[in-house]
Amino acid sequence: MKGDIQYEHNQIINLSGFIHGKIINFTPGSRRKNISLHSVIEEDIYIKADPYALDCLLNNLIENAIKYTPCGGFVKAFLNAGKKKIILTIEDNGCGMPDDVQKNVFKPYYQASKVKGNKQGIGMGLAIVKHIIDSLNANITLTSKENEGAKFIVEFKPYFISPGDKVSEYGPDEPLRVNAEEKIEDMTANDNKPSLFIIEDHALLLCYLVNKLKSSYTIYVAENGKNALNKLKNIPVPDLILSDVMMDEMDGFDFVKTIKKIPVYENIPVIFLTAKSTTDDAKYGFDMGAIDYIKKPFDINILQKKIKAILDHSKKQQEAYLKSVKMAADQVMKGMLKTHTIPEDKFIRFDLSRREREVAGLLLKGHTSRQIGEKLYISCRTVENHAKKIYEKARVKNKHEFISKMA
Repeated sequence: MKGDIQYEHNQIINLSGFIHGKIINFTPGSRRKNISLHSVIEEDIYIKADPYALDCLLNNLIENAIKYTPCGGFVKAFLNAGKKKIILTIEDNGCGMPDDVQKNVFKPYYQASKVKGNKQGIGMGLAIVKHIIDSLNANITLTSKENEGAKFIVEFKPYFISPGDKVSEYGPDEPLRVNAEEKIEDMTANDNKPSLFIIEDHALLLCYLVNKLKSSYTIYVAENGKNALNKLKNIPVPDLILSDVMMDEMDGFDFVKTIKKIPVYENIPVIFLTAKSTTDDAKYGFDMGAIDYIKKPFDINILQKKIKAILDHSKKQQEAYLKSVKMAADQVMKGMLKTHTIPEDKFIRFDLSRREREVAGLLLKGHTSRQIGEKLYISCRTVENHAKKIYEKARVKNKHEFISKMA
């Protein structure tokens, strides 16, 4: 996969302990689905690997096994070692896969959802697994029958501990939720926190991102571009959008292309977070107006720092811009209030209705929504809705920009 992340497989990992920790982390989630999670792990088995890559590999295999196994089913993990290879087996008695899916499921950008109506995109996760396996010079095989479960067998090259070797202390990252059917709710708006709109069709990854980011941001979520467009009508304008690319119904590229044509959304910073990671894909993403294009799998700490840096920069730019606009608008308003004239002829170019012209005229005189409502005998909410339409037609974001444009 051209352009993918490069791993550094130079750390000595106690694979036995790593898998033990991963099984412990997944046990609460499997119990919630009434799935039996068993493991038989041979002790003191070591490999050389990038711990982050290993964590990502195990997450995908175990999460998929639990996700596609019905209540009352089982998931089993086995680890044993010989002189020449280490064998890891992840087995379940879930829905399994038909032959045509098995032939393609490790391919980049292949979506099992196209065959089985699966909205979670199992194929993309397994493409990442295959990339990690190849980078380790390991091997993975799949045997499965539809409605009879699946078995993944991974063969690693063993590492034999020598005196003085330093074993990595990195532990497996805890899955914050493993129930992919659990609904993820939008957070309540908080003026003290910047807001993020996360668009991701993989429920487990969405849960992970929400839980990692919710302490610092107000989070809104959608599972594809179509749902995201509908959601935008009912939430405050987000400070940053974090979007997957490959999604059912409307992909991330089409979603961003659509919102960039809407004045109120055109300047929102966008980060694409995707496994579609060729150079051409990244170029296309930047052409769409993205600030960054991050390849899956990713380091959550780096993602958090990038989000913060982008928002900090945007805030400084916005403050400087608003300051200059406000100064210009204040001068214009002073002139209008002094002469008591409103440039009615300029309303024509924005195709404002009679009521919108009335509201616009009072806005230009500096009246508040409450004052306008009292003068026109309409509610504040109606005034705000008219103002929003006025700003959209004038292609501005707020009253100060509107006043400046009408000068």
